[in-house]
Amino acid sequence: MPNNNLKTALRFYSKNKVFAIINGFGLSIAMAVSFIILLFVINESSYDGFNKNVKRIYRVVNFYKDFNITQLGMPYSLSSTLKDEYPQVEKATMLRSFRGFQLKVNNEFIEIDHAMTANSEIFEIFTFPIVAGSSKEHLLENMNSLVISQDLSKKLYPDENPVGKEIMGMVNNEEHLFIITGVFKDLPPNSTLRAQCLIHSRWSIDPINKTFGIINADESWTHDFWTTWIMLTKGSKADDLEKNFELFGKKYISEQPHNRYSLQKLHDVYLKSDNIHNTGIKGNMKNVRLFSLIAVLIILVAAINYVILSSALSTARSREIGIRKTFGAGNQNIRNQLLSESVLIVLIVLPVALVLTWIALPYAVKLFQTDILIMGPNIMSYVSVYLIITILIGISSGLYTSTYLSKLQVLDIMKNTINTGKKKVRFRSAMIIVQLVIFCSFVACALTVRSQYKFALSKDTCHFKKDILQIDLG
Repeated sequence: MPNNNLKTALRFYSKNKVFAIINGFGLSIAMAVSFIILLFVINESSYDGFNKNVKRIYRVVNFYKDFNITQLGMPYSLSSTLKDEYPQVEKATMLRSFRGFQLKVNNEFIEIDHAMTANSEIFEIFTFPIVAGSSKEHLLENMNSLVISQDLSKKLYPDENPVGKEIMGMVNNEEHLFIITGVFKDLPPNSTLRAQCLIHSRWSIDPINKTFGIINADESWTHDFWTTWIMLTKGSKADDLEKNFELFGKKYISEQPHNRYSLQKLHDVYLKSDNIHNTGIKGNMKNVRLFSLIAVLIILVAAINYVILSSALSTARSREIGIRKTFGAGNQNIRNQLLSESVLIVLIVLPVALVLTWIALPYAVKLFQTDILIMGPNIMSYVSVYLIITILIGISSGLYTSTYLSKLQVLDIMKNTINTGKKKVRFRSAMIIVQLVIFCSFVACALTVRSQYKFALSKDTCHFKKDILQIDLG
């Protein structure tokens, strides 16, 4: 039966080439546009999802009651204290970007853009595949330990295994000798963590001590300059741990602590950190929802277009349906045949849509004002979503015509008394109106955004500043 449906569908499209070309052209463009949008949406939604323990990893955030703001700054000792106090905290680490860190290469110091301080548990919390070196538990065990990325390894030691090699580093304007203990695989682009190398967390204490004239930054509960990450044990709930934070604050900070700790899921860090200051790399959940809606509307327009064209051919196909029913075909057989045709045409145009997607991608990058990358960890997501979308378009496009035509009675067809009048015309008119509303909405939004953009570019900022100055002066 499936082979028969396929042959019949191919025969139908060979006899109706104009219908097939128009439908295929419209579907391929709509699919290409939706694929580009979905590529952006999938990438944005996939941040940090490559971590194996993503569901158990949390970032501690700090709400300052007096200023009504939320930040990431935490005391240095918070991570170790949480691990000691609460058995549900399996692993914990404190992170801090280490600016000004340099490594000596060919008698010349080069600055490392993304150097971070941490402890060895970072490799057990996050997925940092180690490609060379000792076990994860001891990579940052010593003060002079240094773990570097594959990319940095290639720059420092081309075609060599750098593990065990000594290298001079510049820390706080002082030279110190480091030993490379490991090399980790470069982090994927959909990671909120950016690290070229990692050094022992205690290197971050002296700069804080010098800045504030203290000697105990590693013990102080009022100097919040580190980011704390924890990984809960399997089965533990973040809510249960958060309930203890109020008493925890009173125990270690003061009877009336000026701040309140809470937990944020790793999966929420990229898209749900709008209210957190100095959060680093982050996206915009509103943009993801907006572009998802646009993709759905584009797919809807393509499906409606298919329905309109198919319903226009339904009268011509009624005799074919009548003959097939005369020879014993049931309603379900007819419905399956027509659905097969709609699914077949979208599968045929799928390669064309993918080619158009590839061609249009550079222009989409300019439109989105952000890189739209094809990320290795997301390949299966791309393939799954694109296939599901393609099949859904095919099924939704052919659902109306297949249901309508399969219900036709043989006697009505032969007597030419099919009810194709007002009811059918009204339905087709409604579909056209929906198409026009969606299209006009797209055009109106595009023109509005274009006008705002041109206004922002053409506005005389100097003149604007003079106006503000005059207002300030009275």
